[in-house]
Amino acid sequence: AQLEQEANAALAFAVSKLDEDKTKQALVLGADADATDADHHTVLSLAASSGNCGVVRELVNSGANVENLSGNGETPMTSAAKTGQAQVIMLLVEAGADPDKSDANGTSPLHCAVAAGMEDAVDTLLGEAVGANVHLSDVSGKTPLMAAAAAGRVKLIESLIKHYGADVNAKGGHDETPLSKAAAAGENMAIDTLLKYGAEIASLNTDGETALMSAAKHGHTTVIPQLIKAGSDL
Repeated sequence: AQLEQEANAALAFAVSKLDEDKTKQALVLGADADATDADHHTVLSLAASSGNCGVVRELVNSGANVENLSGNGETPMTSAAKTGQAQVIMLLVEAGADPDKSDANGTSPLHCAVAAGMEDAVDTLLGEAVGANVHLSDVSGKTPLMAAAAAGRVKLIESLIKHYGADVNAKGGHDETPLSKAAAAGENMAIDTLLKYGAEIASLNTDGETALMSAAKHGHTTVIPQLIKAGSDL
């Protein structure tokens, strides 16, 4: 057990340094490919977030579980998505990882890639080879498009709708829409883009509020004239 502990510590250190040779050595010495570091991150998640394909491949070939959760509830796929590691995403999928496996809050790798603005990772996840679900909601009912809208990520809003078929008027928790999320965050350009793709300006949430009311409620007065000009009632 002592030897395995030492080998695991050596493995975690080698992975943190992105050292492929030392990773291989530690595995040969009996380290567990599913070992975790002091912060309870799996070594595979650490390697995935760094984008080092060589180290990821070594761990996968040594039997690492591609869907093991780290202490923070993340899968290796989510770790790769958050930091935009498109090649690692492909590697993990080839090794059998589920691209839609979500954390306890229902947050999928796609939600994470979108929220972080990782366009290459989003394209990889939604491409034919991987086929992540663009319509997946988290526990609060938030879709990836809503995440893009709230973060004001205009290019991603456009590609999610235009290339990947995201529903511009999908309703989440409390019947919020991508437009109401953008309005509540005061994201002018996101609002314009969503309206261009047919967002319904008069859609009401469960409190009976339009996107304009959501903007006013959150103090984003700059987007109010824009919404009125687009046809919103006061």
